[in-house]
Amino acid sequence: MLIFRKVISAALLATALVTPLWGAQTAAKPPTNSPSQAEAPPIDPAKLADLQRLLEVSGSKKNVHEMTGAMLNSLRPQLERGMPPGERSQQVVTAVLRKLTSVIDSDEFFLHLAQIYDNFFTQEDVRELIKFYESPAGKHFAAVMPQMTQQFVNVTQQWLAERVPKMMEELSQEYPELKPGSPRPPAPERPSGQSL
Repeated sequence: MLIFRKVISAALLATALVTPLWGAQTAAKPPTNSPSQAEAPPIDPAKLADLQRLLEVSGSKKNVHEMTGAMLNSLRPQLERGMPPGERSQQVVTAVLRKLTSVIDSDEFFLHLAQIYDNFFTQEDVRELIKFYESPAGKHFAAVMPQMTQQFVNVTQQWLAERVPKMMEELSQEYPELKPGSPRPPAPERPSGQSL
């Protein structure tokens, strides 16, 4: 079951990464205490229509669909390793990935995103964002955002790969258990029923 939690967590992370609203220059209203989806008050129908339009024109819906497919396919090998051997293993993994894709690519999922946006943007903000994404600059921004995100990920991975060994060497001076081959200290006991 842990592997499936990782898949869902990764899917949610991918959604956050592909939403390009952070690039627009508008003032967001301060977030309110975020109620669970079940407790969230309904969004005004006019604002919901604007939010749905924003998800379309910003490329967020398209990006979520594309990123989810790529991400879940990259997780296929991990899922396969986590399955017990058997003739139906491939079929089960394919069914899990197909079902997760349909859940993330559903109207209900995008309503959940709209509720989050509703916490941060006024209706006027949303309308200004729509104007931006309908402008030539906004269309260009939305079109290149997936490539920019991928380049950012690649550059960041390379940048970290060059720095992490030195960082780990420095940290191992203070924390000898980080040195390769060092015995690991015992994990602290958790109260029963508690998980990560």
